[in-house]
Amino acid sequence: MTCRRKNIGLLVNGVRQNKAIEATLTSGRIALQSEGGPIEFRNIHLVPLGE
Repeated sequence: MTCRRKNIGLLVNGVRQNKAIEATLTSGRIALQSEGGPIEFRNIHLVPLGE
């Protein structure tokens, strides 16, 4: 997932799965979910992007 200014994109295994343009900026939590069944996550890191 990348968030640059008001644009958000999600890639899974190199394939674009979702995008948002002109998203509003808010603070809060990031939720990860699966609608198709059980899913597990590991090694998730949040890092700020340079300009």
